[in-house]
Amino acid sequence: MAFNGRYSDPRLNLDGLQNKHLHLSVTDINLCAHFDAQGRGNHDEPPRANHFSLWLGFGGNEAVVLDITQPGYPFNPYASDDYLNTNTSIVRLFSDTIPSPLDMGCIYREHSVRQGITVAHIIELIKENERQGYLFLSNQKQKVGCRHWIHTIAKDLERAGITSRGYADKVMDHLRTYYGRFQVQERSGRWIGGATWAPRPEFKCAELQMDEAIQILIVWKSYRERLEEGMGISGCAIHVAVATSCQFALGLQTANRQLAFVSTDPIDWKLYVQAFSWGVTLFESYLLLRQYPLYSKTEPPPALAGHFSPEVFQKSQSYGRDKAKFALVSGLFKQCLDSTMLQFGFYAWSWSASGRLLSVLGYGAEYEILQSIGFVFILFFLSSIPTLPLSVYGTFVLEEKHGFNKTTPGLFVTDILKGWGLAFVLGAPFLAVFLYIFKWAGDRFVPWLMAFMVTFQLIMVIVYPTVIQPLFNKLSPLAPGDLRSRIELLASKLKFPLKHLYEIDGSKRSSHSNAYFFGLPWSKHIVVFDTLIQQSKPDEVEAVLAHELGHWYYLHPTKMMAVSQLHIFTILALFPAFLHAPPLLRSFDFTKAVSAQPPTIVAFLLFQMILTPLEAVVSIGMNAVSRHFEYEADRFACELQTRLKADDMKDMGDRLGRALITLHVKNLSTVWVDWLYSAYHHSHPTLTERLRGLEAFQTQLEKKKL
Repeated sequence: MAFNGRYSDPRLNLDGLQNKHLHLSVTDINLCAHFDAQGRGNHDEPPRANHFSLWLGFGGNEAVVLDITQPGYPFNPYASDDYLNTNTSIVRLFSDTIPSPLDMGCIYREHSVRQGITVAHIIELIKENERQGYLFLSNQKQKVGCRHWIHTIAKDLERAGITSRGYADKVMDHLRTYYGRFQVQERSGRWIGGATWAPRPEFKCAELQMDEAIQILIVWKSYRERLEEGMGISGCAIHVAVATSCQFALGLQTANRQLAFVSTDPIDWKLYVQAFSWGVTLFESYLLLRQYPLYSKTEPPPALAGHFSPEVFQKSQSYGRDKAKFALVSGLFKQCLDSTMLQFGFYAWSWSASGRLLSVLGYGAEYEILQSIGFVFILFFLSSIPTLPLSVYGTFVLEEKHGFNKTTPGLFVTDILKGWGLAFVLGAPFLAVFLYIFKWAGDRFVPWLMAFMVTFQLIMVIVYPTVIQPLFNKLSPLAPGDLRSRIELLASKLKFPLKHLYEIDGSKRSSHSNAYFFGLPWSKHIVVFDTLIQQSKPDEVEAVLAHELGHWYYLHPTKMMAVSQLHIFTILALFPAFLHAPPLLRSFDFTKAVSAQPPTIVAFLLFQMILTPLEAVVSIGMNAVSRHFEYEADRFACELQTRLKADDMKDMGDRLGRALITLHVKNLSTVWVDWLYSAYHHSHPTLTERLRGLEAFQTQLEKKKL
């Protein structure tokens, strides 16, 4: 097809290009490796991938193939032995249908294609840079053949801003990796090429994983040598880290290959999300039903019988019953709300509503980040309104009934408005940077995004206590006296970098009590609730703070942050398989136009929904880790006498036990707990478990003294 002579060039063959494809927007550019269609090779020498082409996709099942060959040369590069014996070439563009022929497989897919780019634009770029005049050379010592030509085209696309930054380097990495490699499976004693548009689990890339592992090991070996030389650190632990990192990286890479079907197969993801979200909700309801009969017990556990009066215990049981009923009803209500929104396309409507709002303000669809921010806040506000009655009931009925509520209606409304304001002031810039990193870094967004999120968390450590918390509570220096002296002396002995010691007016909203610390490694702040000061003796509050300082001593916050970062890294590393998946968005009622180029925030939100059952399992693991840390902090408090050689702290374990009992009595906390309910919901051991642990720690210390 001549296209009115506009692209007439003897070196540019467009005979197989359909006119309808010329001005379609390209959504993805796929680097494909061609394998020996005639089944050459045997067990010792499988067929090699030694020809490559680019496929320009449109988000559907059609594509335009961009290839280079010689005049009169057939499509199959294995049809002649004279492949490199000519100094002329022809660039061919022709239309085809996905999946590709049996002798080809996609080895790299670029989704970050600039919006509005068409096949015509790419043809013009080829002509402008004279890439249709590339010469094949037979001298193997020079850059020859399709690999160098495709890398050149990739550089042109990147320089023109059509693809993401680093696209050409990624293309060259894959060309080097797959040249002479093969993607095959064995059938009837022969090796044949893999038939796949996106790599499938039953195919394997021989030697590829080993090569990648070696590359990782080389990098880590260099790092390990510098680290050992400069810091004198033993290499044993680092070797373990190297091996673990290699296995983890290869595991994620394998997982992404296994998930390649997400971008092509029409799966009913909505049904999946509905089924598993309801599954999680029904499981949580089952746990509540397991726990509920325990609120009918008339006596506390034997270990607590002397600490709970019959009247206080009955109040505790009544409070637990009411909270369980409320949790059951509110959980089912929220699930019904989420399920309805999901079923009737609320997320797709919110994206369209955000786009219409931007158009009124004079912004077009090219402002994806602005539209994404609008989309998130539309979802946030409209989904918050139906749950407001639950918040009102929980505060002014449930908590009021049991004597804990101190919040006035005016304060309740003010808190909501402040929360919404903070969500916009902090959320909008966070989302803007979050999404910009995806656009800027392309498929290599993971390390940059991780660095941004860690930085954001560290900034929030400073901003929250100095800017955000004062909007809701008043922090005042703890008054001089016995309690302040005890805390400052304890911090001094432990070399805890205490900068400020605060009392917070927690009683402004509730009668519940607590204490905690926060800050950067060199500057820490301790906060004690005024309700805790009122309800406990100074030596008991000191024991509570000794427990909190145990968390600092054992680096529990840092360890939990590391675990959470690993969790986030895993999520982000698996996200690319869902980032460019038109079928995913189509299953949630998004239009074909939106699905063809999935907005990052939409794909990420849907990805999070798909992970719902896995996140439930992860939360159980995180709770287990947290409970282990709580036991360690309790043990630390018991061992202070030995650590500090201070006889006045020999009863610290007893004081901590009394403080925990007081907290449970004053807060009407549940003392009968089902083990499975606790494993799923509780980040702390139950009171009975902690008292039993404190007793065991004390016994061990006494034995050591003997």
